[in-house]
Amino acid sequence: MAKLFLVGDFESDNGPGTANKQILQSLKNAHCVRLSKAKSKEGRVREVLFNSIFADAIVICSKSQLNYMVVKVAKKLHKKIFYVMHGCSSFEKKINDPLINDDEINKLKSYEKFIVENTDKTICVSKYFMDFMKHRMPKCETKFDYIFNCVDIKKILHNRIENISRREQIVSIGGGLKQKNILTIAEASLDFNKKIPVKVIGADDVDSARIKSLPNTEWLGLISHEDVFQVLSESRIYVQNSTFETFDLAAIEALYCGCDLLISDRMGCKDLFSNLTEYDVIKNVKDKDEISQKLQYLYNHGNNQRLMNGFKKEYVSHEWQLERFNEIFKEFGIK
Repeated sequence: MAKLFLVGDFESDNGPGTANKQILQSLKNAHCVRLSKAKSKEGRVREVLFNSIFADAIVICSKSQLNYMVVKVAKKLHKKIFYVMHGCSSFEKKINDPLINDDEINKLKSYEKFIVENTDKTICVSKYFMDFMKHRMPKCETKFDYIFNCVDIKKILHNRIENISRREQIVSIGGGLKQKNILTIAEASLDFNKKIPVKVIGADDVDSARIKSLPNTEWLGLISHEDVFQVLSESRIYVQNSTFETFDLAAIEALYCGCDLLISDRMGCKDLFSNLTEYDVIKNVKDKDEISQKLQYLYNHGNNQRLMNGFKKEYVSHEWQLERFNEIFKEFGIK
């Protein structure tokens, strides 16, 4: 049984925090795990120094400036270091803010370069994301591997609303974030059917004002996870039109809440479906005509049951995730 020190955010309910909680659950089933818990900067430094001494390996699970020190300490102690990479900030920030300062992007690239070059393995949260990073950093392609994020399917089934009237409405999560391209969905749906509303969940951002100005949109904003399940359970179609998505739990939640799915070709969870057709996938996230045509097809040919039948749910289980981690650890003598 390996002694592992996990560094990162295991409390937040955002995407990485939720994924990290599942990673903790997977790893502690077979290994002796210590966790970073300190709140203050000084406490976190002491914690890193103390726990790194007793660990066989350090698993960094969140992006943080603290990781510079974690890596340097681990190398000094000759410990194996693994980095779970949830996203590519230098790429995603540029999508969401094309006018972002080059200095800020270069700082993000410098962090990513340091982490990838100095850890034994960078573990991406999907195969799609791993392939993306290999292409982005070809000199380090042997440093990448992947797991899939775990999905708590029992929790989704428990929280979805049963026997609810399903409305003729489209829903998408991502608010006004440019990366999510919800503005394009809303404009495309006007061409498809002006009477079908698009419900938008998420925070205000660059595209919010234009989305809200459209006559067919209903802006829900930030709502509780319980209310998200309510909206998904009563909606006919879920669309995720992201320019880039390393995994995307929301689409899987929508699937298990009974929605038909239309998803981008640039999503990590896409590899979990064995029977996608060209009508299930958006190739050009900026093409309103393509999206409108595929919404029309989906409206007449629902895909929920077919996609459920082709969903590889075993790949998002704790058992599969632990097996993948163990395969990666074994390469470096960690058992």
